[in-house]
Amino acid sequence: MVTYSMDEAPELSIPRRFRIPKELKFQEVESSKVAMSMIDINMHMNNTVYASKLYDNIDDAEKYFITSINLRYVHEAPLGSEFKVYRSDAVDPGEMDYRAEKLIYFYTEADGMLNLEAAVGLKKVTI
Repeated sequence: MVTYSMDEAPELSIPRRFRIPKELKFQEVESSKVAMSMIDINMHMNNTVYASKLYDNIDDAEKYFITSINLRYVHEAPLGSEFKVYRSDAVDPGEMDYRAEKLIYFYTEADGMLNLEAAVGLKKVTI
């Protein structure tokens, strides 16, 4: 029998839940098909792919550290489905992420159905 030690639950400095502000305007920034290389054993987009998809749709992403990423999965994206990514303009992070300089909200659709909501906190890289 294998036993694993259990660490204490981490203290998070970001909210456990979030809501996309209703007043935000979004623009479509990507449209693609869910490909075989993106899916898991259940034939849905693998959860790890979403972070890459969002990161790829941040303007000048190489100039920022990601300080937080909050994802809320709503519906699966099956193999072959039409996948769309929508992005807001950057907004003040407020209480969502005290380390971020700006926050960008995203949502995705799979075959026209809400698939995921996300908030990404960003801070300018200083060298």
